[in-house]
Amino acid sequence: SQAIPEVVAQPADFRQWMADSVAQAAKLRDAIAAYKAGSGTVEAADGAYKALSKTCTACHDVYRN
Repeated sequence: SQAIPEVVAQPADFRQWMADSVAQAAKLRDAIAAYKAGSGTVEAADGAYKALSKTCTACHDVYRN
């Protein structure tokens, strides 16, 4: 995948939070899909959501405009 120039220009911690949020969003998507398919749990989706939210909050605490 190609990085957005505005992201590449940011400090390393910002870029890491962005990469983590992409990975955690994919985990949330998969957890929701598993729940809808009957093979996942609400707890798994909730845990994935909380992990994503934690990364968003950490980045926004430092870089929110």
